[in-house]
Amino acid sequence: MKKTITILWGIIIIGSIFIAINIFSPDRIDLKDKINTVIKTTQENKIPADSSSEKPTQTYEKHLELGDKYFSIKNYKLAIENYRYALQRNPENITPYIKLGETYIKNNEPTKAYDYFLKALKINSESSAAQIGVIQAFLNTRQFEKARDYLVTLDQDKIETKYYNAIILTLFKDFAKAEKLFKEIIATKEYKNALLTEYSQKFLDKYKNFASYKEGDPLFLETLISKALTETEQYEASIPLIYDVINQKPNYRDPWIILGYAYLKTGKIGDAIDAFSNAQTRYPDKPETLFFLGISYFANNNLERAAYYLEEADKKGYAQKNILNMKLADIYMHQKKYEESAAKYDEILKTNSGNTDIFNRLIWIHIEKLNNPEKALDLAQKAVKDFPDEAMSYNLLGWAYIATNDFEKAKENLQKALEMDENLDAIYINIGILYEKLEMPEKAKEFYYKALLLGQGSSVGNLAKIKIQNLTNQSSTNNN
Repeated sequence: MKKTITILWGIIIIGSIFIAINIFSPDRIDLKDKINTVIKTTQENKIPADSSSEKPTQTYEKHLELGDKYFSIKNYKLAIENYRYALQRNPENITPYIKLGETYIKNNEPTKAYDYFLKALKINSESSAAQIGVIQAFLNTRQFEKARDYLVTLDQDKIETKYYNAIILTLFKDFAKAEKLFKEIIATKEYKNALLTEYSQKFLDKYKNFASYKEGDPLFLETLISKALTETEQYEASIPLIYDVINQKPNYRDPWIILGYAYLKTGKIGDAIDAFSNAQTRYPDKPETLFFLGISYFANNNLERAAYYLEEADKKGYAQKNILNMKLADIYMHQKKYEESAAKYDEILKTNSGNTDIFNRLIWIHIEKLNNPEKALDLAQKAVKDFPDEAMSYNLLGWAYIATNDFEKAKENLQKALEMDENLDAIYINIGILYEKLEMPEKAKEFYYKALLLGQGSSVGNLAKIKIQNLTNQSSTNNN
């Protein structure tokens, strides 16, 4: 099911920006020239159709840039792939090692992260990023003693060292000393680390909350500190601490929620469902618990249960309405409940334009599933109005004009999109599809190669590879 969901969204993204255009029109010579330039550069950088993309295809700097792009949108698989390519291009530079380590940490693969941070330290033993990476890898594998021992070897006056010493102290329940270090970090004036200052304040807020109760239960403080750990992305580290609370007070609801969230963020979906279910039995109507149960079931590809719990969270008044609507809209999409899905996306747009991705999905529904191209056109025009600086908006508008059979306006918007972003990989897939429709398979191949070059490892790149192979097979069949 998970693979099916991924493929479906790949198709939606591709389909949403398919733009048919008569690129041979005399009044569009500039666009034709642009496309011919693309063909030339694609021929120079062509990737074989059966390539497994095991070798870098672009410069060191470009692969780092692509890695950073995918990292920023939490596509850690493609980020790792591009950082590896950068490493192949320049194995003596410390940067790819650090970035790979940081990405593996985010991808819940701390053992691999540890290996890359060690390699970085071999290049520069004083690298603060690599040193902190090693500590984080220890924390994420729950090797707290090793993290503590390694911290002793570092400069104790550094903000980073103080912060992680405070984290270790909380894990060994020395809350008073940890609080002192968090206060020192906040009070530092000469050198500040904005993120660690923010994170330290989250812990201090929990101490303040606890202090407001005259007869505070020590287990309540542990619960608050565990919550602060999850709020500062120390998910693995929070689990043993919160388990200690649960073992002593199993009917305490909040620790079960914190535990479920930590499991969810570390990819332990079955454990997350168990924890949230325990929380729900102790407080059946809490909307946050119902919401997270729905999210967990969605991550586990149980769409029926996911929809049920998210709908229940909605009924009980879950506060973050747009997030809930987005999740329900996605689930309804996968369940082929297109009317319901469109209604939820519409609710989001009424209060917040969101981003072009929401328009993307809605337009796909109205054109491909609900046979309502006029509604799609209205949405695309709104996308251009709300996001006039994004090439995707003009792609969507061009696609909508195709659906309403206005090819001239479609041409105008395709040209605009290409002028704004020549690196939008899906455009080249769709121009390739156009050339196929025009019975020009060799031209189509050129654009599929371009899409493959730009979209390595993504759904666009994978589709391009399939398209190239299909055309190659057809050519072989025709020749025989």
